[in-house]
Amino acid sequence: MIKETYSGLRNQKGSIRANTSDEFWTMMQEHGGWWSSEGVPLPTRTLKLEYSFERLLKAEFYEEEGNFPLHFLPYPSQLLYDGSLAHLPWLQEAPDALSTIMWGTWLEINPQTAARMGIAQGDLVEVSSADGKLQAPALLSPGISPEVVAMPVGQGHSQYTRYATSRGANPVKILHPLAEYETGSLAWAATRVKISRVGKGKLALFAGGMREHPHEHR
Repeated sequence: MIKETYSGLRNQKGSIRANTSDEFWTMMQEHGGWWSSEGVPLPTRTLKLEYSFERLLKAEFYEEEGNFPLHFLPYPSQLLYDGSLAHLPWLQEAPDALSTIMWGTWLEINPQTAARMGIAQGDLVEVSSADGKLQAPALLSPGISPEVVAMPVGQGHSQYTRYATSRGANPVKILHPLAEYETGSLAWAATRVKISRVGKGKLALFAGGMREHPHEHR
């Protein structure tokens, strides 16, 4: 692309003399670029992009907000990625970079949402969509929107060595199989869920909390 763009400068006044475009390109690389005392601008090309921004900006979700009020956001684990590394005990033992959680799965909930639903840090929470349900301990995170709950992908294997089998939960299993319009890939963030407290859960945090000095978040 760069070579094609600069080829238009070969015949410009004050340019390096070259017989062919390839020779001109080679000489430009040897000189480290192209300059001219005439101040000739680089040739530009206008591209006509035909795209429906209305389609791009229109978000589509499965199920109505009344039955499933929260947006569910699964994301790749920073350590286990998509789960293919979950069989490695040293990665299971390594604390998550932000939450410091080890050996398990968690559900990130905004503190305001959690307080409204009577959910405390470490409580076992059931997450239900129209396609299934799962359970995970709650992690109260002030960095997440009150309308969203999130869960890392990577755990919840039914059979994957002694270190990963039946450990944590797999958020992918409750996603509705909606496809993204342009690429046809799975629409990861298009599923709505509802949550409820089940009881006490187990949450192993290396640092014991996400803040050195906890305080009320507004």
